[in-house]
Amino acid sequence: MCIRDRLYTWHYRNERYLRNEEPLARVALVYSQQTAQFYGGEHARAKVEDHALGYYEALVEARIPFEMVHDRLLDPARISQFKVLILPNIAALSTAQCDRIREFVRGGGGVVATYETSLYDEWGVRRNDFGLSNLFGASYDNALDARMQNSYLRLESAASSGERHPILTGLEDAERIINGVSRVHVRTLGKYPHPPLTLIPVSYTHLDVYKRQTQDRRTTPTTQSPSVRVRVRSIQRAFHRVQRVVGEYEKSPMALSAEHHVDGAL
Repeated sequence: MCIRDRLYTWHYRNERYLRNEEPLARVALVYSQQTAQFYGGEHARAKVEDHALGYYEALVEARIPFEMVHDRLLDPARISQFKVLILPNIAALSTAQCDRIREFVRGGGGVVATYETSLYDEWGVRRNDFGLSNLFGASYDNALDARMQNSYLRLESAASSGERHPILTGLEDAERIINGVSRVHVRTLGKYPHPPLTLIPVSYTHLDVYKRQTQDRRTTPTTQSPSVRVRVRSIQRAFHRVQRVVGEYEKSPMALSAEHHVDGAL
């Protein structure tokens, strides 16, 4: 039997399993053509697509079922089945789109957002602040580090209990992880005394990394600058990472674990 006949035979035998079905995915990876066009422009691959591809690969590698969702289809009828929306640098969002995302969170959904998400309107015009700043618990601080090299993130523990935040599950043996390549500066709205990750200054050389692996943690330089913000209020969940998560998810475990912990462990 030729391949064509085998394929049609298989389809005939299994047709009852392939009709009138709905996806079981509870994670939505949002993509945005308006962000690519009006924010990314000629550099859309680096500024927009790489972020989406990074999360795409991370979700696939983590075996997390997900669906792609267009940013103009965020009404409740289309996203109510999801528990988490991932916004990988969806920079250009209208006020109405931001309202839809807030509505999703008010209904119990979780949000994972990175870098400049919502910092621009739907036409690519920069706002004075994130359109979702009240959701993030952070405000834009008028600065970007477009290219960072040799910087790292320190995994913090609570001073009282010595325990780490659940988003760091799986990294128990790590004191630090590699940082992203770009960073947006933000100001915390309200109190945020125990950030799970803080920025280690750009001071390491490639050789220094290996020399400092055995160094006492207390001597590791730090800025106490949060590199991730996690908010949990009642049934509302929001997660904002100030770094980019780009192609091949920067080999960073944060990209792998972000959705799982926002949805499940908080």
